[in-house]
This record gives sequence, structure tokens and C-alpha cells, in this order.
Amino acid sequence: MKKMIGLSLFLFLLGVQIVLAQTKQITGKVISDEDGLGIPGVSVVLKGTTIGTSTNIDGAFTIEAQNSDILVFSFVGMQIQEVPVGTKTVLNVTMSPESLSVDEVVVVGYASKKKGAITGAVSTISADKLEQVPVASFDNALQGQTAGVQVMASSGRPGAAASIRIRGVSSINAGTEPLVIMDGVPISNGDFSSLNVNDIESISILKDAASTAIYGARGANGVIVVTSKRGISKGKTEITYRGQYGLSKLARSNFDMMNTEEKLRYEIELGLRGADDPINAELSKVNVNWRDEVFRDAPMQSHEISVRGGNNKTRFFLSGGYYDQEGIQYRSDFKRYTGRINLDHNASDKLKLGTSITLGLEENNYTTTTTNSVYNPAFVGYLMNPYLKARRDDGSYTTPEEDGLPFGNPLQQLDLNEDFSTKVMVQGNVFAEYRFTDYLKFKTTVGVDFKDYVDKSYTSPESAWGLATEGQVGRSFSRIFKLNTTNLLSFNKTFNEVHDVSAFAGFESLEGKVESFGVSAIKLPSSHMKMLSTAAEYDGTPNGSVSEYALLSFLGSASYGYNGKYYADFTYRREGSSRFGEDVRWADFWAVGARWNAKSESFLASNEMISALSFKVGVGTSGNWEIGNYSHMNLYGFGIYNGDNSSAPIAPGNPDLTWEQLMKINLGVDLGLFNRVNLAMDVYHETTSDMLFDVPLSLTSGFSSRWSNVGSMVNRGAELTINADIINSGDFNWNLSANVGYNQSEITELYDGKDEFRKGSLIYKVGESYGQMYYTRFAGVDPATGKNLWLTKDDKITDNFSEDDAVMLEGKSFIAPWTGGFTNTFSYKGLTVQAFFSWVKDKYMLNNTRYFIESNGQFASFNQTKRMLNYWKKPGDITDIPKPNGQTYFDSRLVEDASFLRLKNLMVAYTVPKDFIERIKGVEGVRVYAQGQNLLTFSKYSGFDPEFDGVVELGMYPQVKTFTFGVDVKF
Repeated sequence: MKKMIGLSLFLFLLGVQIVLAQTKQITGKVISDEDGLGIPGVSVVLKGTTIGTSTNIDGAFTIEAQNSDILVFSFVGMQIQEVPVGTKTVLNVTMSPESLSVDEVVVVGYASKKKGAITGAVSTISADKLEQVPVASFDNALQGQTAGVQVMASSGRPGAAASIRIRGVSSINAGTEPLVIMDGVPISNGDFSSLNVNDIESISILKDAASTAIYGARGANGVIVVTSKRGISKGKTEITYRGQYGLSKLARSNFDMMNTEEKLRYEIELGLRGADDPINAELSKVNVNWRDEVFRDAPMQSHEISVRGGNNKTRFFLSGGYYDQEGIQYRSDFKRYTGRINLDHNASDKLKLGTSITLGLEENNYTTTTTNSVYNPAFVGYLMNPYLKARRDDGSYTTPEEDGLPFGNPLQQLDLNEDFSTKVMVQGNVFAEYRFTDYLKFKTTVGVDFKDYVDKSYTSPESAWGLATEGQVGRSFSRIFKLNTTNLLSFNKTFNEVHDVSAFAGFESLEGKVESFGVSAIKLPSSHMKMLSTAAEYDGTPNGSVSEYALLSFLGSASYGYNGKYYADFTYRREGSSRFGEDVRWADFWAVGARWNAKSESFLASNEMISALSFKVGVGTSGNWEIGNYSHMNLYGFGIYNGDNSSAPIAPGNPDLTWEQLMKINLGVDLGLFNRVNLAMDVYHETTSDMLFDVPLSLTSGFSSRWSNVGSMVNRGAELTINADIINSGDFNWNLSANVGYNQSEITELYDGKDEFRKGSLIYKVGESYGQMYYTRFAGVDPATGKNLWLTKDDKITDNFSEDDAVMLEGKSFIAPWTGGFTNTFSYKGLTVQAFFSWVKDKYMLNNTRYFIESNGQFASFNQTKRMLNYWKKPGDITDIPKPNGQTYFDSRLVEDASFLRLKNLMVAYTVPKDFIERIKGVEGVRVYAQGQNLLTFSKYSGFDPEFDGVVELGMYPQVKTFTFGVDVKF
């Protein structure tokens, strides 16, 4: 009996085991919690095994499993889900995105990657670093934000563009500005002022070949990829209002000019006026600071409304903005109206359509900025003597005829005359994306960059500037049109959970056309007549031009990642340009990159001190094509000769003109410590060969120069970025982010076997860096005679100035080798204080303004700085100001160290607590803030401003300090 019971129990348990061990078919669907749509390509694997499948285009899957199994669902960018099978036969799973901050998913090339999978040198700037910064053009907001990127705002005029250099200068004559891509469409560097900074979601700066080679020649000087904000699929709409009001002032007024008492004494000592002249008593009653007359405090305001929302089918982002900033110089105002629409629509499970379009309207009121001209108010503000009034007692302007001004009153001239420009911009794209399978898709994009410029100028016949022409009126128009088409077939699949393979291939075309015309006429009958039709005759002949170019590219890229540890990228692009000779217009560019995430290895996984560690290497090529559209062709110019149409050669062609080549190598390491400190360091070596060089020719050839491929140069450097949470204690936090970049260039070959050549005030010399200055060296003032002293080429002292004694000023280049910035952010509950500094080191400029206001008596009739009162007067005087002799020279004394440290932005912001906001119906958040821009500048440079991208600074529109108050309200 017991045996029967035991046998029965055994058979029962065996049956249960057989039932439990039986496999069954599990079906289901994986959807995204963002939009409710099925997710194709999700890996579905039996935990602890390699048995699995993946979801189809609709997100559906089928798999054989047992009740005791656990299914693991994984997909790139999504949180991993583990779901027990149990007795179920249908399993529907919802997946959520991983908690990744904006800078952890980076747009690079033609795709996006997780930061840990990037093999190239890429820096990112998120929206919170750009929003609310009171600048009209977003390039100005990039200054000091990332290592190896130098941004110089050479003018304080509202809307003025900045210059951008990534890892130095790689070409002597060809273009050095980076390529800028916004939502897949290339845009011109001078058009950033037409964009609303607050529309930007993130900016990726691609520096090395591993990240830029996919852009071919256009990526020679680096690439800036701008991504705008897009819609969300939360089933609700977010509305945000941003408003700012502010005031701009002259940021820096470094010249200490003579007052009336000092200037009159100086003129008497130099014999320019008699000591007993009765007019001296009248003049001494007037003491005008002309800088206060020329410069003013100028208001600014901006307003913007954005709407963001969507559902499972359609997502949208809309915005409209208004920006109005007056300049600190009269007649230098800037207004901008912007609109943006970004749409993404899932037409079906396989087809996705979308568009990104921005509209911009700019109105620029230009002041006169003709450097050392008396038409330049900034220059005149220092030249005009303090005993001359700008306005009479009744408020009317003083004039040369009635008040003794040496030239026309600049303020009156600005009132009487006009210089106005309007720009309309349409920039954007439309795209269609079709997914064939869960891992294969095709995307076509058509992008347009369109701009119309209308310029109007008018010189009144009643103004001092219009006397010679009896008035002048000018009109000009230009249109720029670029069409960019991209077609890509992409593959993305994960094999066995550990092998991530992605690739794309396609072709791209770029067509550009620029056309313009202009006309000017003189002899106007009245100051009320400002039309061309009212003028008596043309000023010269009407002009016009048309220029076109094209670029065709075939491109491909493949990436492989293994188990989150090892990554490799391969990039290839073949490119043809209309700017080169027919037989040499095609070139091949390539790059390879690799990354090792050492922290993912078992020997570091449990290390608590090292929270991240990875190494990367990249090598590849790119090219440069930034020259004129027809430099390879024999060109003829047309005009009028003896009353008839005529033409003549104006430039020699070069059918062998081809691409400038760059070879780039980059090594990098990323290190994280204690989950609080992150460091990133890159070192690089870049070689430029076959440089596009405008080689001088003997004038006996009939031409002055010809474009050729000659010469080479090298750029070497290192970059370091640090981000540290110094204090992270709940309510109070202190974050420090800093970056420093060093770049050293070296010219290794020039043309025709030459070791050096001079161009203006620069010398280009084999073995030396780019941008070296070339002047005769000032050796002081002779205490015995008061004469200037200089050094000859062979280092002998002489009192005879000669330009033939000019030499290279060792280590003095207008290109700063050291650049950087640092930000301290303090936060306590809802209060945030942020201070951002930018700096450059070892940058030099010639202070050309000093040539006029610290002259050796040559311009003593104009106002001078107080330094000139300490000129040599008798034997034995020790001074660096010589005895006035009426002659001023350009020598090394005018070359100054223009290194600077600038408090670029200081912001205090407060986010109103949610429990208080909840009392206001319909309002989700309120943030108020106050900030100052360019508040402090530390520099030895004595001119207008050290932040100038050039060799010679003279009468620039100075930088401004801006104080603003703003509010952000989210509904």
C-alpha cells in the first residue's frame, strides 16, 4: 500500500514538473510611454540565456518561454525591463527613456550618439547655458564655454557677429571659420543674429577628424551642430513666456584724455597758441568730455512666446520673438523679429514626416565706423578738443563755420544722414523618413537657406559729409540662396545584446547662388529728397554680379560597439567641388576612431573612487575649399573704356587648383572621480598641406597674384575641461566648470622655396607660428636729446627710424595660444547665483588709436592723452615720451599685450516655489533673474577693448556692459 502511495506521489510530482517545464508561445507588444507607439528593434531575451527575438516594425514580438522564465526587454536609450512570464501568454510592456541629461545624448555628424560611445573630440553646450543671455547673436554666447574654441566679439554694435576659431588657424589664405549646421542645414556665420537663441536645444562642437570627416571639406575648421527645440508627446501643451529689459553702457573707457586746462597748456608749450591769446580765457570756461557726448546709455528689450506639445501622432514646437537693442553710439540700433515652427508627424507606423523652419527679419541702423576717419564717432570722441562744445546752450549742434570745430560735428552728421539695412531670412528643412524594418530606414531631407538684403544710404546735401557731392543717395540689393539635399539609408541593430552595429550611406548636394546689384547718385535738390530719381547724376556706374557654386558628396559611416566597453567608428566621404579644376575637383576624406570604456571592465567596476574612465583615439583627413567660386578660372572684367563696352583680364586661372588637405590626430581621456568630478583631456596634432595660397606674382606678368596649392603648416595643442560638484548637500550646491585650451601653430613650408614673406604688419616665416608681428623695435628716449631711439636689425641703437629695420617680434602674435573660461554656480533652494569668466592669454595687438592721440606732436592740434604732458623737456629727463618733433612712427611701442580676463556674465535668479505657484491657476512655473554682461575687464591693453580679432585695432565700436532684468513664466 505504501509503495502504491509513493508511486502515485512520484507520478503526480513528475506530471507537475512536466507541465511546468512545457514551453508556450508568448506574444505581446512593446510601446513607448512618450508617444504610445510601438518600438521596433527591442531585444527580447530569456534571462540567463542567449535565446531571444526582437520586436517588429509595430513593436510586436513572439517568443517561446516557460512559466518560470523571465523576459528581459532592452533597447538603446530605454530603461531595461525584466518581466516574469508566469501563467500569461500575452505580455504588453511599456518602456521609458533612460534618465539621460541633454549633454549625454549628443548630435554628431548625421546621427545622435550616447556620450560614452563617441570616439571623437566633441564638446556640448546645453540650452541652459544659452537661454536669457542678453546677446542678439548666439555665437557671442559661446565665448569661453568650451576648450579649444576661441570666440572674439570684435564689435559691441548690436547684432554684430563674432569670429569663431576651433583649434587655431589651419590655413594662411583660405577660410578659417567652422561649418555651422542647424537642424541639418548649413548656415552662414554672419547670419546668427537672425536666429532666436532661446529656440536652441543644444550645440555640439566637433573638433577632430573622427567627428568632422563625415562633413568632408566643409569640416576642415571644425563643425558646430545646432539642434533646435522640438515638440513633446505628453498629450498637453506647454506655453512659455520670456521677457527681458535692460540698459547698455560703455564697458571700458581706458584712455585718460587731457581736460581743457591741460590741453591749453600743452598747446602753449608746443607753440600752437600764444600764452596771451585772449581766446584762451573763453576756452578755459568750457570742459567737455566728448566721450560722454558720443556714447550714451542705451535700452534693450526682448520678448518671446513658445508653445510646445503634441500627442502620439504629431509633435510641435512654435515660437515667436521680438528683440530690440539700441546701440551706445547714435544711429546703431538693431531690431529682430523671429518665428519658428518645428513639426514631427507619424503618418503611419513606417512613415514619419517633419519640418524645421525659422523666419527672421532684421533691421539694422548703422553708425559710421570708418576706423581713423573723422566720420567715426568713436574715434572723434577722443580726438575732439575738450574746449569745444558739442551743443550750444539752446541745444542746437555746433558747427565748423560758427563754433570752430575742425570738422563736421559727428552727432549732427549722424542725425542728418542715414545708413539702414533690412534682412529677411528663411532657413529650414523638410524631411521624410521611411522605416523598412525595425533596423533599416531611409531619410531624405531638403534644406534651404534664403536671405534678402536691402541697403539704403543717404548723405544730406546740408551735412559736412555731403558738401563735396551736394548730397548722395544709394540703394543696393543682394540675394543669397542655398539648397542642400541629403539622402541617407541607415542601419541600426543590436546582436545578442552586446554587439551594437550602426551604419549609414548616402549622398548629399549643395548648391549656392549669390546675386546683387547697387547704384549710387549725387547732387540732390533738397535734404527732403532722398530718392534715386531726384538725383542729378549717377555716382559712377550701376554695379551687379552673380556667383554660383556646387558641391556633390557621397558619404558613409559605420560604428561598432561591444558590450558598452569598446567602440569603433569608420567614416568615408568623396566630394567634388565646382571651385576647383575639372580634372582635380574630386577628393576623398576618411577617418577612424576608437574608444575604450575602461570603467566597464571587471577590474574597475567596483572601484568607488573612479566613477568613469575611458580612452579614445581618432585619425583622419579633411579638406578646405573656402576660396572664391572662380579662383581656378581665367577671369575677365567688364567696364567702359572711351565710352564703349570693354573687357580685360583681371585674374589668371589655375586649372590644377585643388583641395587643401588636412591630416588630424586626436588622443583623449575622460575621467570621473567619486561621481562628483569629471575631467576631459585631449591632445591633438593637425597638419595642413597643399595649402590654398594666393601666391604673389611679378607685376610684369600683368597680375599681382594667383591661387595655387603650396606650403604647409602644423597645429598642436591640448585641451582640458573640468566639471566639479564641490558642494552637493541638498539645499546648498556649488558647481565649478572650467576649461583651458592651448594651441601652437607652426609654418613648415611656404611657396617657391621662400623661408619668409611679409604682408602688412605680419610676417609669415618657416619655423614660426602664424600671426607674428613685424615692426621696428622702439628702444626708448635719449635722456640727453629727447629723441626717439630704435634698434636696427643687428641690434644697434639709432635715432633714425627705418622700416628696413623691422624684425619679427618674438612671441607676439595676434592669435592667442591660450584661451579658456570658468563658471561658478551657487544654488540654495530656489536661488541661483552664477558667475562666468572668459579669458585669453598671450594675444597682442597694435593700438593704432595711440598713433593719433599719443603722437609726437604730429596731431597735437587734436586732443591727446595725459601721458603726453610728461614729454622730454630738458637734458637728463627720464621719460618714454620724446620731445615733440611733428613726426609719429609705427613701431613696437604701439604693440600691446591684449590678454584679458572678463567677467562675461553674472546672474542672480530665483525660481518661485511650486507650492506658491500652484495658487495661480494655469501657471506652472515662474523664474525671475537679474544679470550683468561684461561687468569687469582686466587687461593691460590701453585701447578701446582687448576683445578684437585682428592685428590692428583702431576706432572700433567698443564693447558694452549690459544690465538686464528678466522673467520666465511657464503656463
